Parts: sequence; structure tokens; C-alpha cells
Amino acid sequence: MEKKTIVEFGLSSMSMDYKREFLYKLDSMLKEIHESGGFVTSFDPNTIYITEDTRMPMFSSIRRFLPNEEDQQNIKVANLLWMADLAFCLYLPDYNLENGLLNPEVISMYFHDFKGYFPEEDVDYYASIFQLDYSLPNLPVQYFSDYIDRKMSSNQASMYSNQKSYSKSTLAGRMMSEKNNSGYANYILMTSLVGSLLLLGIWFLFSFSTIFS
Repeated sequence: MEKKTIVEFGLSSMSMDYKREFLYKLDSMLKEIHESGGFVTSFDPNTIYITEDTRMPMFSSIRRFLPNEEDQQNIKVANLLWMADLAFCLYLPDYNLENGLLNPEVISMYFHDFKGYFPEEDVDYYASIFQLDYSLPNLPVQYFSDYIDRKMSSNQASMYSNQKSYSKSTLAGRMMSEKNNSGYANYILMTSLVGSLLLLGIWFLFSFSTIFS
């Protein structure tokens, strides 16, 4: 399976949407590594690869946690900080990934000035990473892929809600949404009455034709 580093692949020159999708996939892989009892030891762009056939990203520097290893939670959070650093370097115009990553402390310190380089819809996530109080004893693990999944679910729920609102704006939609009200009862009553009259008319015509046949 042929693979290239993200530097060799030219990831920096790709569109923002492509980079965002790449970061989503790479973060999903990082989450899987964490859940499998490991962590990434290097986020140097020269050690992160893309397979040429599937375009899937992969880390090359991975280690398993020792059974009695302390601060596993903080190590996972540190991985996410370096992931956010990688994202910033990807989005930063004309930055050469071959030089490695920038100091995340500097990005954290001046995040308000740098946030415009991130996709607008992702700023809240990266703010939660760069502006996290790393002096806290128990740091939250916040994956970018989870953030995106939640936003997609929220958008789908909003679309479904809008569709329901539209259907209720039509006559049939209003009748269905008010099935326990008198409007729905009247609708059913009128439908039944029309059906009964139709059947009665057919019977009458049949009887009438029999008499005079």
C-alpha cells in the first residue's frame, strides 16, 4: 500500500473543505487509538501519512499506555492540543508543514487574533481546546470528530423540525397534527358520511333497475 507524508502529498495546498474532512478522519483515528489503550507520540507532519489509494490518514508514531501509567487523561488531551495545532498550521496561509508545528502555547495566548484562520463553523471547538485551563486536575477529552457529529445531528434534527412545521402549514398537515381536536373528528365524520351516501346511492340505483327490468 503506497503512502505519502502529508507534506509530500501537498495537503497544505488542498481546499479548506478537503483539509476539514482530513482532520475529521485523522481525529476519528486518534479517538480509536485512545479507546484502544494507546496514544500518539509525534504529530510532526513528516510522520503523518496519507494512503494514495484510499486517501485515509494514518499516524506512524503510536505507543500503548503502560498498565500503571499515570496521567493518561492528560496525555490524551495533549494529543488533542497537538491535533488543533496541526489544524492551525494547515489553515495558516503559506505555512510550510515541512518545518513542523508551531508552539501551541503561542496560539493559545493569541487565539483571539488567530481564530479567523479556522473555518467559522469550527471556531468554537478550537477555542475549547486552545483556551482550556490546562492547570485543572481533570481535563475534558473533546474530539473534533464528536463535535462535527453533534453538529450534523443537530442540523438534521432542525431540518426534520422545519419539515414538520411546513407540513402543518398545509390543510392535510393541520388535520393530522390536530387529530385529537374537533377538526379532525369533523373531517373523519364527513368522510364517513360521504362514503355512506355513496353506498346508499349505489344500492338505490341497483334496486330501481331491478324493479323495472
